[in-house]
Amino acid sequence: MDDKFNVLFGSKHLTNGVSLHNFDMKLDNNVYERMHSRFLKNVLNVNKYSSNSAVRGELGRFPLAIKILSLSLKYWHSMNTNSPNVLLKCALKSEILHNSRWLQSIEYLLKTNGLAYVWNDLYSVSTNYLYQLIKCRLSDQYIQTWFANDPYKSIGIDGLKSQYICSNYLSHILSPNIRSMITKLRVNNSVLRTSGYTHIDNICPECNSNAIESVNHFLLDCPKSKNIRNIFLKKVKSLILNYNCLSKQELLCIILDADIDRVKDKSLIKEFLSNISNFIKNIYMNRLENK
Repeated sequence: MDDKFNVLFGSKHLTNGVSLHNFDMKLDNNVYERMHSRFLKNVLNVNKYSSNSAVRGELGRFPLAIKILSLSLKYWHSMNTNSPNVLLKCALKSEILHNSRWLQSIEYLLKTNGLAYVWNDLYSVSTNYLYQLIKCRLSDQYIQTWFANDPYKSIGIDGLKSQYICSNYLSHILSPNIRSMITKLRVNNSVLRTSGYTHIDNICPECNSNAIESVNHFLLDCPKSKNIRNIFLKKVKSLILNYNCLSKQELLCIILDADIDRVKDKSLIKEFLSNISNFIKNIYMNRLENK
């Protein structure tokens, strides 16, 4: 039984990485979380150095640890209250007798999530209710931590995500290549000099403005892509609600999320998405030609 929590908790010494609240565990150092992150990066077609937090946020995915810990708690509660299996009950008695690390971890999980009463009174809740409750609490904690350390803010984009769900553009932009271009801009894995931390000099090589080549500069400010940008803005100006009142950050978020909720009329959505796709493709190809 100890293996179930040894896999998740490992050493009690904290190491670098992103943590869940109330756990002596670091997500990005766990073998299962690394495998999960690698799979998500393959789905999004970004390289292994992309931010794990940003990649999970793009797809609205939670760490596997949340599901595993919730199931571990469900298993413990079921063994104590519902299991008719004699061997399981004998194994549980042995765990209690030796005050195993697994049981210590169960107690720790309950008490640090406001559920100490369950440890003291097993029949105060049903097994399924306890499972849903702890899963919800752990998920809420992760979401709070994620927004507090919003990975998009590190690349100068504020307000790109207001809900922890799969990003809108992934279902709205039909072309896999265009989706990949947008994803790479969002998770800091694009051709820009500020991406991937591989360039000593982050100054835009395309213009003489001496500006840092951020996503904001690349899409909305760089003089080198002025013609491409002006053509795009001229087309979408009549499609977006209250266009003249938008800040640059708001416009940037509309572009990078393909936000169809900001379109004036449903009949214009197809045209709006087509314009965004063409803009991203043209400005990206223009940058690649001069890479």
